[in-house]
Amino acid sequence: LPMASYILLTDPNGRSGADVRFVRDGFSIVAFLVPLVWLLWRRLWLEAALLFAAFGVTGYGAFLAFGDRAPEVMPLVSMGFGLLCALEGPTRLVADLERRGLKTSQVIVASSRRMAEEIFASRFDFAAPVQTMPARAFQPVSSRSLIPLTGAS
Repeated sequence: LPMASYILLTDPNGRSGADVRFVRDGFSIVAFLVPLVWLLWRRLWLEAALLFAAFGVTGYGAFLAFGDRAPEVMPLVSMGFGLLCALEGPTRLVADLERRGLKTSQVIVASSRRMAEEIFASRFDFAAPVQTMPARAFQPVSSRSLIPLTGAS
């Protein structure tokens, strides 16, 4: 079975196992096929609204650029938005959960979510408070650069 990484988010207040979330970090086939539904299901309201608006603006732009041939172009645009959502959706989900107060505590490599939960349970002392480590943020190469520098700082 192929291995996947699961990002483990826990409650920083130390309630033993009270709020633990596993997010699979990787391509999501459901997000690729139905990106708007996937975003709404995950309660990523802002991202869903932006995707809906992007579909509208792109559809209107395709109509202006291609006229009657716009319906031939829109499936390609839809696939592009689906690919973007499938690749970046889990990252946005983790960011949303962190905004809601959960902290990334570890990454577990496992063949399934169930296996990741078993690995977590075998390592976790449910009597002790959860220890979280701060994640290092990407630093830009320069103040005007949009390209992140990922090496040691």
